[in-house]
Amino acid sequence: MDTATVATDRIGNFLDSLVRSAETPFAIRLERGAYHRSRATPRFVLHFPKAETLHRLLRRGALADFADAYVNGEIKVRGDIEAAVGLVGRLRQILPPPTPTGSEAAERAEPRTVDQDAGWVRAHYDLPVEFFRLFLDPELVYSCAYFENADDDLEHAQRRKLELICRKLQLQRGDAFLDVGCGWGALLFHARGFGARSHGITLSELQAATVARRARETQTRGVTAEVCHYEALPTESWDKVASIGMIEHVGRVNFPAYFRTLYRTLKPGGLLLNQGITIPRVRLGQTGGEFISKHVFPGSELAPIGDWLAGFEDAGFEVLDVQSLRLHYAKTLRHWSQRYFARRTEAARLVPSRVLRAWDIYLPACAEAFESGVVGVHQVVVHKPDVSGRHPPPFTRESMLGAPAALLDLPLSRA
Repeated sequence: MDTATVATDRIGNFLDSLVRSAETPFAIRLERGAYHRSRATPRFVLHFPKAETLHRLLRRGALADFADAYVNGEIKVRGDIEAAVGLVGRLRQILPPPTPTGSEAAERAEPRTVDQDAGWVRAHYDLPVEFFRLFLDPELVYSCAYFENADDDLEHAQRRKLELICRKLQLQRGDAFLDVGCGWGALLFHARGFGARSHGITLSELQAATVARRARETQTRGVTAEVCHYEALPTESWDKVASIGMIEHVGRVNFPAYFRTLYRTLKPGGLLLNQGITIPRVRLGQTGGEFISKHVFPGSELAPIGDWLAGFEDAGFEVLDVQSLRLHYAKTLRHWSQRYFARRTEAARLVPSRVLRAWDIYLPACAEAFESGVVGVHQVVVHKPDVSGRHPPPFTRESMLGAPAALLDLPLSRA
């Protein structure tokens, strides 16, 4: 028996084992009609038009390569695409973890420029807003929701998250509030309900225009947004600052400059809340996250929560509170994924097919990653010390959160 035949038999045995051990029944079809399927009726079929594609992917053993092949059209999926992406959890168990190459490490160590940051942000967030409306809540909140109960709907869970942020920051009437990376403005308008003057910065012109249009249409004063890089923020201008889902775009090499800028722009005694995706230190380089940084969030990079805390303290902040929301983000992503696939036909009319295939993977694969603990998400509240003593930090977590506001009873509006 020649070497090629032995290799083919081994791959065939591996595929038979894979389809039979999977929780979700599926099938694999290769060129020339080779077929491997579960005993139950398959919910989806993975089709490899060229057997060499499968051989290459199994040799490399990297999850990101499987995702790349789908985006490039080298793997076809017939049937339930969302369920097909769910196979990533099983592949993560049986494939060896990838090792970062020297070139990848060097690339991460390169300082970022303002133009690079702007280009990377716009590549993702300047997709048509109608596309994001297909799966986000009416407020267009594009970050982890906060579920008090398992059966909470997405709309109210997102409102609770906005409420949680405002209460942790002890927002009150007259506060000057800054949202760094403000998205389409949901937090700005929610903070305005506390009487704060809200200003947001973003590198997406479409997002800034959306905030301005909503403020104009709703006749809301005290809510503004501008296209601005964080490095250009003025000194000691804000009482409270939030950075939600922004730190992933900063890059670890730029953390010191980012934390120093946040410290500089906050008034003495001010509070800052930072929310973002984190990665356990033992999993650095083992998540398959290079797919996300290549196809979904260019230039993004995750860091362990310890790097945040050290960075905040090095900049001069006092860390007050740390909360994990990992399971909340898993649930948020499941909501987004279900909504996206329910309206995928509409999505296909709004974005190019290559972008669509990337999003087919992005949402359900990220949900699986949060469910399994491959990545996490944290909220951190920090305080800029006031040497005068006039603005001490909150005495307890309860005093930090304060009394619940009645904003959750307000009707939902569309951004």
